[in-house]
Amino acid sequence: IRSEKTHKFKNSPLGRIPEEWEVVEFGDFIEIVHGYQFREYDFKDEGIKVIKITQINDKGLDINNCSYVNKNLLEILKKKIIKQGDVLMALTGATLGKTCFVKDLNEPVLQNYRVGRFEIKNNEFNKMFIYFLLNTKKITSQIFNNVNSGAQGNIGKSDFIKVKIIKPLLPEQQRIAEILSQIDNTIE
Repeated sequence: IRSEKTHKFKNSPLGRIPEEWEVVEFGDFIEIVHGYQFREYDFKDEGIKVIKITQINDKGLDINNCSYVNKNLLEILKKKIIKQGDVLMALTGATLGKTCFVKDLNEPVLQNYRVGRFEIKNNEFNKMFIYFLLNTKKITSQIFNNVNSGAQGNIGKSDFIKVKIIKPLLPEQQRIAEILSQIDNTIE
């Protein structure tokens, strides 16, 4: 545990942080990628599962009760395949802002349009660290301050670009993510 007695801290827009950390804009390092906008006629009784916002929950992906599309779409939509270690967020509706870290995925699944997937633009961030950041009040309040509060709230790429996030060095991000994961596992 860091303390002001043993480490140097500085003031930042996000509060006091260790001196070697930075505050950066989300969009400079991380991109939100939308899934494919399937049409009603794309859905079949069997085939490749499609991850919609209702499949995102705190424990990961719930791949039960998925909709299906033709297996032939898998090759065409290679860039919309969700992979182990991806970070996803529901971008609309009642589950708006719900995030998950994809683990225990044993089959190819496709990403629906209103499911956001976070891609690291370079190797300066750990995906699990991003998952935990997206679940902090300091980050969610920045994202949701400008959400369209009409009948159904929506968030998109532009809502993330200027969000301020902390950027520890990569090894420290990995360690933070490991510790938080262990705590989550213990709680579970």
